[in-house]
Amino acid sequence: MLFRSVEPAAPQAVRAVLAADHVAHGDRPTYQLSRLTMTENGPVVRLVLSQGSADLRATVEANSMTYFEGGDRSYAAGKTVDVFDWGQ
Repeated sequence: MLFRSVEPAAPQAVRAVLAADHVAHGDRPTYQLSRLTMTENGPVVRLVLSQGSADLRATVEANSMTYFEGGDRSYAAGKTVDVFDWGQ
C-alpha cells in the first residue's frame, strides 16, 4: 500500500476590522481571545476581556483568536487584523 505525503491542515486567517483600540506590550507575538462577527460591511472583531489562560468564562465568550505582532504597539479601532475563526 502506498502512502502519499499529506500536508497538515493549517488554520487560515480572516482579515477583520478591529472594533476597539488595543495596545500590545512585549516582544513576542500574541493571540488574544476575541469575538468575530460578520456584518454587512464585512468581518468585525472585538477582543474579549480575559484574566489570563485560566479564564474559562472569557474562553466561552470567544469564538476566535486575534493575532498581534510582537513589540510595543497601538492598534486603532478600524485597523484590519488577522483573526483565526474557531468555527471554520
